[in-house]
Amino acid sequence: MRICKLALLCHAARALQAPPRRALSCRPSAAAPFSAELPDLAPSLQEALKQRNIQTPTPIQKVALQPLRDGASAVLAAETGSGKTLAFLVPTLQRALETDSAVLVLAPTRELATQLAADAASLVGESAVQLIVVGAATTAEALKEARVLIATPKEAKQAFETYSLLAEKASQLSAIVLDEVDALLPQQKTDRRSKQSKERAKAQGKKQRLKPPPAPPAADVVQFCVKRNANTQLQVVAASATASRATRDALRKALRGDPYGRWSSNEVEVLRAADASQESARSVVVPSAVRHKYAFVEKNAALKIIAKRINEVLSSVKPRSALIFLSAGSGHTVADAVRQLNAVGVEAAPLHEALQLDKNSRRNRPDGPAALGDVLGGRSDVSGQFTDALSSDNRPVLVTFEDSARGLHFDGVDLVIAVGLPNSASSYLHVAGRTGRRLGEEVAEGTVVTVIHPKAVASLESWANQLGQVVFEELVT
Repeated sequence: MRICKLALLCHAARALQAPPRRALSCRPSAAAPFSAELPDLAPSLQEALKQRNIQTPTPIQKVALQPLRDGASAVLAAETGSGKTLAFLVPTLQRALETDSAVLVLAPTRELATQLAADAASLVGESAVQLIVVGAATTAEALKEARVLIATPKEAKQAFETYSLLAEKASQLSAIVLDEVDALLPQQKTDRRSKQSKERAKAQGKKQRLKPPPAPPAADVVQFCVKRNANTQLQVVAASATASRATRDALRKALRGDPYGRWSSNEVEVLRAADASQESARSVVVPSAVRHKYAFVEKNAALKIIAKRINEVLSSVKPRSALIFLSAGSGHTVADAVRQLNAVGVEAAPLHEALQLDKNSRRNRPDGPAALGDVLGGRSDVSGQFTDALSSDNRPVLVTFEDSARGLHFDGVDLVIAVGLPNSASSYLHVAGRTGRRLGEEVAEGTVVTVIHPKAVASLESWANQLGQVVFEELVT
């Protein structure tokens, strides 16, 4: 029974990678292939891209590939689903292959780190990629030979400080990548009182309003690596759809302690997609192919009622595949949401189970280091037995938390459901960005439905300008 369920979840994760039903052409004419942007691209990388049926670069890739290939440090700012992952992976891996060096990629969540590892493995092979996250075992020899290290900040900090081998590995890096940099280096609250007010409060014995915040783990990892790496060509690349000026300041602060002065005078460049839609925008926005809806439930409605409403939304939209995100303020757990959805006839499963990141999956793996393929979604010999037998009607809806939305890429998702109002316009952008993904010169259509009570609609609509003049409409079921 467990193997059947595991196979179903693995199939669900793979089903989300299937091509979506509809796509909008971004440009009337065919674009130049990857080889035109990077004429000296390694044959192995060319073949890997061909195997993934990736032929033409997206706008952000056109802008970023050559500068990063030349060793520039930069922040990639582009809409969700625009191809930022390959925009930083391909050129940094090309440099690593040429110089026999390594690349460190930091990601804010296990889910994103797992997906980045899969992307990197598709380019350079599983044996060249090592995960440093909770639940991923490895060996000293595997770390020593790795071409790419993918890690979450807390685990990376602990590993680099514990193992001398990784301190040596830090000296061999040619690139440090921070994916979803604004989540890795979050904006810190500051005490804005005047100096006189602070001194007066201190003299009166009052507690300080805000203690100096500790540096985020990602900043500690970056500083650890740059201090041990004397490579004059070391590059730092950051990427996000919502990297603010404060985020870029935090990145500069993390690089300020470089003893070799590599970033003391050079500004970290911001690279944006050269679309007309982005040139005039104040910030990155939700892709234009995404439709924005809302569906009502009463305030503080029971989860069973919300599950029934979600079932009505699914019946109305009839998606090929869907993701459900629980907002931070919803007060519901993934386990409870899955249980209630199954009770009303919606085949649902936790996203972390589909990605093999749950405790049961880790406990049932063989002792010792896990092969990357096992960590990335189950053994192919198990899931392959059932793939042909499962129809599209059996694909479960995957459920996770709002914070897990960042950076995850699923080509085939045409419906995203947000349960409760997301924490901010930025959070909504990352949730909505799991659909409407860019596929070369085309952008897939998608729908986002926010399940909220009527009084929350005003807050949702207040984000319209920040998200690129989007229009929110009620979903009539």
